[in-house]
Amino acid sequence: MRWVLLSLFILIASLADAQEHLLLMNGKQFYGVSLDTSGVKVQFNIEKKNGKFKTKTMFRDDVFSITYPDSTIKTFYFPDLYFVDDYTAENMNLVVMGKKDARYHFRTKWVIPLGIGISGLSAYLMKGSIYTLFIPIVYTGLIQIPIVKIQKESISSPDFIGNEFYAEGYDRSARSKRTKQALISSILGVASGLLLYGVTK
Repeated sequence: MRWVLLSLFILIASLADAQEHLLLMNGKQFYGVSLDTSGVKVQFNIEKKNGKFKTKTMFRDDVFSITYPDSTIKTFYFPDLYFVDDYTAENMNLVVMGKKDARYHFRTKWVIPLGIGISGLSAYLMKGSIYTLFIPIVYTGLIQIPIVKIQKESISSPDFIGNEFYAEGYDRSARSKRTKQALISSILGVASGLLLYGVTK
């Protein structure tokens, strides 16, 4: 009985390690098992946080690569032959890795509280004016001005430090993340400011 349990444990552990790594062009990553990679669309069985699997289908052009358990990599991206200045597969890999690191590890601690505070106060002082509708647009626009600084703790490999392609991908993803948080926080701020004005007027 002891040997059966030990064998079962080894089998489960080996299956867990046998997962494939799917990396999309936008930096998103998933772990699971590929079902079909031969057509226009790629089918991938993704493991969810609860341990269950969900089949995800995506266009081939949206997938950068799949890394298999034996460390072999299947790259789906190929440079466009009609564009001389298009990225090589190696350079695009650096761009995608920058996107991935920024997507999962870039922190914008000040964007949300500042957005709620400034937008809420502005909406309250405007006393329900039609111009309050422009507050989220203005704040989201202004939030694009500060440059994106690569946070050292978010870099997944020291080899990426100082690389221009990695920095380009990082900047794109970080700005996208910052924009979404600015828009959502400013809308919440405006709603809070208008609610407060309605209660206190």
